[in-house]
Amino acid sequence: MTIKRTVARLVITSLALGMINVGSNNVPEVVSSEKENNYIVEVKQDSVLNSLESSYDVEETTLDAVEDNVRVLSLTKTEAEDVERQKGVIQVEEDKILKASSSFSNKNQKIDLREVDLEWNKKIINSSDSNSKSTKRKVKIAVIDSGVDAENDIDLAGSISLVPGEENMSPLFMDGSGHGNSVAGLIAAKNNGEGITGINPNAEIYSIRVLDDNNESPVSRVVEGINYAIEQKVDIINMSFGMDSSSVLLQEAVQKAEKAGILVVAAAGNTGDNVQYPAAYDDVISVGSIDDDTNLAPTSARGEKVDVVAPGELVCSTGQFGDVLIESGTSLAAPQVAAVASKIMEENPNATCEDVKNALVNGANYNNESGYGVVDEKYVLKKYKEISISHRLIKKMKHKNNNEIESKSTADFIKGTWSVDNHEATVGEGHGNVKKGARYPDIGGKNFEKLGDNPWWHGGYKSNYIAAYIFITRMADDVGEGKNIEKTKEVSGLGGAKEKLVSSLKSVSWKKQGMDTKGKKRAFAWGMAMHALADTFAHSAFVKEDGKWHHLDHEKVKKKQWISPTDYIWVTVKKDKFACADETSKSAWPKRFENASKAVQDALNKYDKKKTASYTEFRAIKKSDGTYKINKLVKYVNSVKAGAGDEFENYSIEI
Repeated sequence: MTIKRTVARLVITSLALGMINVGSNNVPEVVSSEKENNYIVEVKQDSVLNSLESSYDVEETTLDAVEDNVRVLSLTKTEAEDVERQKGVIQVEEDKILKASSSFSNKNQKIDLREVDLEWNKKIINSSDSNSKSTKRKVKIAVIDSGVDAENDIDLAGSISLVPGEENMSPLFMDGSGHGNSVAGLIAAKNNGEGITGINPNAEIYSIRVLDDNNESPVSRVVEGINYAIEQKVDIINMSFGMDSSSVLLQEAVQKAEKAGILVVAAAGNTGDNVQYPAAYDDVISVGSIDDDTNLAPTSARGEKVDVVAPGELVCSTGQFGDVLIESGTSLAAPQVAAVASKIMEENPNATCEDVKNALVNGANYNNESGYGVVDEKYVLKKYKEISISHRLIKKMKHKNNNEIESKSTADFIKGTWSVDNHEATVGEGHGNVKKGARYPDIGGKNFEKLGDNPWWHGGYKSNYIAAYIFITRMADDVGEGKNIEKTKEVSGLGGAKEKLVSSLKSVSWKKQGMDTKGKKRAFAWGMAMHALADTFAHSAFVKEDGKWHHLDHEKVKKKQWISPTDYIWVTVKKDKFACADETSKSAWPKRFENASKAVQDALNKYDKKKTASYTEFRAIKKSDGTYKINKLVKYVNSVKAGAGDEFENYSIEI
C-alpha cells in the first residue's frame, strides 16, 4: 500500500469516526480490513482521474494509452461503491478474470504419433491444403492468447506481451503455457512436413499475449489486447477464453473492433452449459466443440448462442519447441473457424464481417450427431455468394448443407494412448519444463533480469556468452544428478562469472517453480541455458548501416511520466530504429531469430540425447543472410577451444 493510499484512508476513516483532533499529532492510523480487488473506472474528464489517482493505487497497465478516460484502481468494495457515486464517474466494474477454454492442458507432454492421422479434425470440417495456395491477399489474424513463440513452425507478423513485467520477454519463448501455440498452430502452422499443417498457413498471425502462465487475464488486459489488434488493422480476432458474466468495457471493446471491420471469433467455453463471454455477445462468432464422432463434447457450452461447432476433443496441434501435443476444449475449436473465415476473406477481398459470419453459419453442416452446424470449409468457399446474404433472407435454407460428414475413428488411437485423468502420454515426456526454464531469466527477479546486471544469462557480449552457455548446461546436468553445483566443472574463459552463475542458480526456488524431481530440475536449468544461447543473437548482434556498426538494443525502455506535481507512473517508449533487439518484424533483421531457433533446436537435441553442450551450437549463424554479426564471437569461441574461431571469421566483429 502506498503512502498516499494510507493517508487517504486515514483521513476518510477518521472523519467518519470523529477522531480528528485539530492540532494533535497523535492521529491513530485506521486501515480498512476489507479485501482489495482491481476495478476498472471510466470517467468523463481528466480532473476526476487526477483526483482518483491521488487517492488510490493505479495498477500497472497500458490501457490508459488508448482509453484515456479509463484507469484500473485497487479498491475495496466499499471504496468502489464510493467512487461510483462520485460526480464525473461514468461506471465502475470489477476487473474480472477470464480463463482459457481448454478442458485440460498437456503442455508438458511430447506426442510422437506415427500411426495416427494428426489432422483428422481438418477432414471433418472439409478443409483442404489445396485451398492454402499462396495468395496476394494476406489475411491478418490476431491471436489474443498466452502468446505464440517466434520460429515455432508459425510465421509471425507481430508479437507483443501485455503481461506486466514481460516487456522484454524473448519472442522465442513468448508462450508461457503452450495454449497460444496450439491455437495459432491450428490456424497457420507451416506446410513443411513437420508436425501438423494449419488450416491456412498463408494467414499472418499477430501474437498478443494477455493470458499469464496460468492461462488467466483480467478484463482490462484483454481490452488492451483488442485495442492493440485494432491498431494493427487485423481482419480477424480469435479469443479462446471466457468468463461467465458480462463486462461493459469488454463488450464496448468488441463492438469497437466490429465497427473497425474486424471479425471476432471466440470459444463458447467449457461450461457444459451456457456460452461464456465474449462469445455470448451479439455478432461474435461463438464456437462450440465436437469429438471425432461429431457428438457435442460433454464440456462444450450449448444453447442458442452457439453459432457453429468444430472439432475440439483430443485435437493435435503445435506444442513446445515444435513438438506435437494434444488438447481438448472449445479453445481448439474456435481457431479452426477463424482459419476458415480467413480463407473466405482471401477469396472474397470485399467481404464484410457480416458476409463472412453469414457464410460460416448458413453453410454449416447439420448432418451430424451434435445437433449444431459443423463449419464446412469446402461448402462455404463453393457456395459463398449464395449463403452470405442476410440472415433474415437465408433462414429457410439454414439446414441446406446436409452432406455426409466422414467420421474419423483414427482419433481412437489418440484416446488409447492418452490418459485424460492423469494427463500422461505413453509416448514421451516432452519439453514443457525446458520451456519454463527458457522463460525464467526474463522474469526470475534481480538475480536474472536486466541485461546490464546479468549479461551471462542474456547473451551479452560484455561477458563470455559461449562459456556461460556451456557452464549453465554443466550445472544443469549436475543438478539432474543431485550434485553440488559449486563443484561444477569450470569452463575456460568464464572468469568471475562462474560465482555469479552458481549463486543465481542456487537462488531458484525449485518448489515454487514446480520442479520437484532431479529430471525436472535438469530440464528447467537446460532451458535457462537455451535462453542464454538464444539471447546472444539478440543482445550481441550488430548491424551495419551508413558505414557504421550499430548495436541492437532493447525495443522498449521505461520512462517516468508525471501525472501530478508529486506523482508519476512508468511508461514504455521506443528509442530509435536500432532499439529492436527483441523484435522480429521485417525491419528488425529477423534472420537473427531464425538462426537463434536453429541454435536452440541443436541444444535441445543435445539435451534429449544427454550430450555435452559446446560452441558448435553457435554455428547456426552460418545460415544467416549476412545482415548482422555477433560481437566477439571469434574471441569467445577461441577461449573455449583454441583455433576453432576461424570458421566464424565472417560472422564476427570486435567492438
